[in-house]
Amino acid sequence: MENVRYMNYKQTKEYLNVKSYATIHKLIDQGLRVSVINGVKRFDRLDVDEFMNSKKIGDKN
Repeated sequence: MENVRYMNYKQTKEYLNVKSYATIHKLIDQGLRVSVINGVKRFDRLDVDEFMNSKKIGDKN
């Protein structure tokens, strides 16, 4: 996948290595940010990374 900053659903699904769009919708429900412009939804790669980092469990040690 090319290194784009703003990803559509398919690119986001591939980036996160998840199998279904339903999983992306669940992540949105859990706080994954999505931008909507004229009905077009895009995911900022930086927001996706931040969201995933916020879901880490365990100590950093």
